[in-house]
Amino acid sequence: MRDAALMIAALDDDFAPSLAARVGRAIVTFAAAVRRHLRARRALRHLRRLDPHLLGDIGLAPADLEALDPTLSASEATRRLAAAAAHRRIRPAEERWIRG
Repeated sequence: MRDAALMIAALDDDFAPSLAARVGRAIVTFAAAVRRHLRARRALRHLRRLDPHLLGDIGLAPADLEALDPTLSASEATRRLAAAAAHRRIRPAEERWIRG
């Protein structure tokens, strides 16, 4: 049954993408990765300029920015900051439920 399905699929022109389609997809994927990296770098620069009160509004502390390893990529650094902010938002909500 599986062999028959593969044989029918192989007869179709769209079974395997052409080299041009794969190269095009690789270029689009690379451009998207570069765009994400540049956006993350811009976000980090913006966060570093904010004062502590504004950072607190989004769930971050200046210590979070200072604790980032300078060797991290901008994308990984923004992921870690987002995780820290999410952790701070969830904890007070959990404490309210526990206290009742």
